[in-house]
Amino acid sequence: MFNFLKKVKIFMYMPLNQSLCFALRKFKKVNKENVEFKKGKLYKLLLIEAKNKDTLIKHFRSRKGPNLFFDKTDKKDVCSIIKNKFPSSSSITIKEADDSCNHIFNLLGSGRVNLGNPINWHSDFKNKTWKNDYYEDLNSLLFKNNFDNKDYIGDIKFPWELNKHLHFVSLGKSYQLTGDEKYAKEFISQISSWIEENPYKEGVAWMQNLIVAQRIISWIFAMELFIDSRHMTSDIYEKIFESLYQHACFISEHFEFTPRSSNHLFGNAAGLFLFSFMFPEFKQSKKWLLWSLKIINSELENQVYDDGVQYEKSTNYHRYVIEFCLLPLMLSRRNNVKLLSSKSETIVEKMIEYIMFMTQPDGRIQPISDADGARVWNLGNYNINDCRSCLSIGSLIFKRSDFKFVSENHSEDLIWFFGKAGLEKYKEIQSIVPKETSKAFNKGGYVVSRNGWNKNSAWLFFDQGNIGMGDWPDNLNVGLHGHIDLLNLGIYANNSSIITDIGSYTYTGSKKWHDYFRGSKGHNLVVVDNEDQAVLTNFWSSVKRPRPKNKKFRFSDDIDYFSCGHDGYKRLKDPVLHKREVTFYKKKKQIVIKDIIKTKGEHSVDIYFHLGPGVEIVKKEKMPDSIAVFTNKNVIISCFHKDIRETITKGDESIPLGWYAKDYGVKVPINVIVFSSKICHTSTFKSVIQIN
Repeated sequence: MFNFLKKVKIFMYMPLNQSLCFALRKFKKVNKENVEFKKGKLYKLLLIEAKNKDTLIKHFRSRKGPNLFFDKTDKKDVCSIIKNKFPSSSSITIKEADDSCNHIFNLLGSGRVNLGNPINWHSDFKNKTWKNDYYEDLNSLLFKNNFDNKDYIGDIKFPWELNKHLHFVSLGKSYQLTGDEKYAKEFISQISSWIEENPYKEGVAWMQNLIVAQRIISWIFAMELFIDSRHMTSDIYEKIFESLYQHACFISEHFEFTPRSSNHLFGNAAGLFLFSFMFPEFKQSKKWLLWSLKIINSELENQVYDDGVQYEKSTNYHRYVIEFCLLPLMLSRRNNVKLLSSKSETIVEKMIEYIMFMTQPDGRIQPISDADGARVWNLGNYNINDCRSCLSIGSLIFKRSDFKFVSENHSEDLIWFFGKAGLEKYKEIQSIVPKETSKAFNKGGYVVSRNGWNKNSAWLFFDQGNIGMGDWPDNLNVGLHGHIDLLNLGIYANNSSIITDIGSYTYTGSKKWHDYFRGSKGHNLVVVDNEDQAVLTNFWSSVKRPRPKNKKFRFSDDIDYFSCGHDGYKRLKDPVLHKREVTFYKKKKQIVIKDIIKTKGEHSVDIYFHLGPGVEIVKKEKMPDSIAVFTNKNVIISCFHKDIRETITKGDESIPLGWYAKDYGVKVPINVIVFSSKICHTSTFKSVIQIN
């Protein structure tokens, strides 16, 4: 079925000319007419001899491949393994599916909201409905004036998240786990309602190509899980395939090419890839498959640094890109066909290795930079900041024993995809502690250090890289997912995130809150004269961004040292240069931070430390030239400088200050320590974190 790939390997792996594609897309005229399927048209799009809907469903139920999930013959054993090995996850899946049957959704911190019967697919989750119109007109209407207009009624992320239809996958999983046909009936009811209420290119669900791509992935996952249901009739199959084809056409016409593309382009390509790979029966599939794989191969080279860090510098979007790229990698293994180039496979392996080092001893990453709760799939119901399912799949694909060690058998996703045979191969891989405890990702700009790989180890990261796609010219006003956080750091010890990155709470829902979470005061930094390191402009953009200066790092068995400076405050009337040195004494569990502020004039200096959720202040001790703050996690945070003073803030709505976003739309109060002083010449501040 896939022999043609061998003939076009050279074409598939050629670099993509993004600028040319962007120009072609920009000047392409878009037809506003809906793509309607007249009787019999669907079958003219197929390569197979399916004359009608009955022969169509018979073909897809009887064909031998391609395969997405576990083998059908393994169904009983696989579901038994999942229920026994992951009982909590199975319960969560069924609870979410039952809520979906009752049209109750809890997305992006919305709380449990009933969206009515039938479901209001255009709901803002707060009793309002987004305007319904042609998608291009909606994009122009809703986003005008930087989202400040009467038609922009809240946060567009909520209807977009709903219209990704990830809950269809929960319905499908619940059908597999229980055999209850009510989940199939509900899936059919909802997808039929959606197709009727969301005509091609009309409504908020069609506004962004990434959402269309995510939806096509969810639909295909669900179709595979429901394929044997007696309620999946010929009429339903015909209706879904007609809409799926429209989705694929939309994606192919709206690739999100920009001068520097983002995770969106991976999503576009992954959605079209999955359709064309899983349904080679369509005449367009061959062309779309080649095109989508070409984009993925090219963008892995364009968007990922040599050290494996995706250039948006967001841990959550980094994981998101990995999930998109794992689709062709997993399906190549499941179906014995080469899809990505060997170079691309190596890049994905490096991306997973980066995640391995960024994983704290509790198995979670810190939510560095922007995040919007995005997942391509989450079959194991893992926390948004838990990437160990990627590590387990990476362990199987790349035969990496260190990936397996850190994944800690978070293998539910792996079992859904690879079944019993995949689980047995995973078990055969040795679980071996990674050789290195410290790693510098020089191009990406992160240094990660720890004193061991056990649960009681101390861990830290330090950011000495550009802001997001940071080699843009400083004065070019560009949107970035990277936060204004050069020289930021995070520390994990004593089973807690002692000092943490605070995540990303909202985007267009509130500029005030988005600016707090992306601005310098929302990070563990030195802030001079109450100013951000860069000048924030619209919701994502900034100008006069800082540049890293004189990056250094040295590792040894006992002491790790790294340092970097930045010039973000050169724009001040009296320019200021900041250099930060971090020394980690591993055996005595002590981290020393020296902040050197070079200046000739008078400035205010504030040093921010955001404590993780659950880290509370026990007491403070003030001395003539220092302040020590004691926490309930047996960690002391001290700052040494003459005339130093401290303020501790927790959950202040007005400033705002003292908040942590564990996921998009969800914020909780945390303690923030700010050590402050006035200086009138070059000064050094020493902060010591002692882990007892």
